[in-house]
Amino acid sequence: MKKKILLSSVLALGIGFAQAQWENPGSSWVYDFTSGTSGTYSTSAVSTTFMPAPPSGTPTVFVASNSGGPITLDATANTLNIVGGASGVSKFTTYNISGVTEIASIAFSMTFGQTSAPANNTAFVWSLGNYTTGNLYSNSNAVNVPSSSPNALFVALRWLYNLTNGSYTLQYRASSTQTSASAATTTWSTLSGGTFLSNKKYAVEIYANNSSVSKDYSKNSNMYTVAPGCYHIWATNVTDAENAKRYYISGPTYDVPKPVETSQGGTTGDLSIVANTSLNSFLAQGSANTSNYANMLIDGGITLNYNVSTLPVSLLSFNGKKQGDNVVLNWNTASEQNNAYFELLRSADGKQFTAIGRKDGHNNSNTPQNYSFTDFSPLAGINYYKLKQVDGDGRETIYNDRVVAIEAGLNENKFSVFATAGNQLNATVYSVNGSSAAIRVLNLSGQQLLNTSLQLKKGYNRFILDLPVLQPGIYVAVLADGSNKQSVKFVK
Repeated sequence: MKKKILLSSVLALGIGFAQAQWENPGSSWVYDFTSGTSGTYSTSAVSTTFMPAPPSGTPTVFVASNSGGPITLDATANTLNIVGGASGVSKFTTYNISGVTEIASIAFSMTFGQTSAPANNTAFVWSLGNYTTGNLYSNSNAVNVPSSSPNALFVALRWLYNLTNGSYTLQYRASSTQTSASAATTTWSTLSGGTFLSNKKYAVEIYANNSSVSKDYSKNSNMYTVAPGCYHIWATNVTDAENAKRYYISGPTYDVPKPVETSQGGTTGDLSIVANTSLNSFLAQGSANTSNYANMLIDGGITLNYNVSTLPVSLLSFNGKKQGDNVVLNWNTASEQNNAYFELLRSADGKQFTAIGRKDGHNNSNTPQNYSFTDFSPLAGINYYKLKQVDGDGRETIYNDRVVAIEAGLNENKFSVFATAGNQLNATVYSVNGSSAAIRVLNLSGQQLLNTSLQLKKGYNRFILDLPVLQPGIYVAVLADGSNKQSVKFVK
């Protein structure tokens, strides 16, 4: 899905290209290597001190024993060079980044090279996901069997070397089914959009949405939508100044799904990352580099941008219509998290709103839910409505951008009432000539709860009357003006 928009700003990255941004941007995390100490790491133990400290999170490097695949940091050039291991994995990670959400983009610049021609049998992997204690974002494990990364992988991309033409094919991890404690059958599916050439610098952007609703981001004056549980991939050949390419599944389908991770024994999906889990870690690894000729140079650091986390309720629509003497309000949600209830707010001027009713929510739901509320006593003239959502721990969200305005079109001599949360009755009365009147409030059993006199002026009159404490339910307000009597129902 693509929608045209006008951009007021674009986030500029230190890696030399303009990155897109989420529609509702949150925190940013930028990691370069210039504060580190240049050197080469080739030890078969996980190090958390070789790399310079990032803004948050813990960086690690690891090189498998006797793999011949070192990792070299050049702080002056701001580069990290990973040579794929021959007999194991060479790996760089950063895990447990703070201030994160389940919606993230990662941007980096890389160049595939070789220390001698030709490179062969090599693969480089980038992954974005969730860290838990001891999982593959902090240990020496490769992106391999599901048990080494339970509920962790969201993005897993592999660049596979083609010995024939010296290019790299981009693939995504579609699924992995564990067959033993240390082995799995893994499906890597090739993406369309072109190959990556050796000795060319590529700027790569990945937009990942691990929420349960679609999320938008803007790029090059267009807006793109990432489906729930999917991600988009863009790459730009910076060396040849080519336009950015968005990689896709045959179709084209740009939404690349997160991998389905299956445990030994065949329980489908039980090791896949859980929706709405934060994406707080990433890794880059090289492996299967038989001759140790191939390398991946990460140039200029890495940037993560996070979208503000999804609200407890994803509101799809809110609208209303006049129905007889009433106003019917309808709204629906795409998903709900910890949603206790909605309050309906109404205003006569669009500025001062008062609660007129409440509808219970569905607590947690990943399926669309529909709601309806009837205002039996709309105000004379234009009524403004909006929603307030309250979650289980009392946090409130008012949808100020979804105000509904309804012209009630009340007749002369009509009057309307509504009860406020503070046990008051807000009454609007239209009088042709001005007169004395009385207003009573009854329950549905006919019991009188309020009886008070009013002095009406010509035109519209508004009164706020104190009520006794009312239980939730339907009540009747009766206005008597000489021989005329009018009644309306209202909800408390």
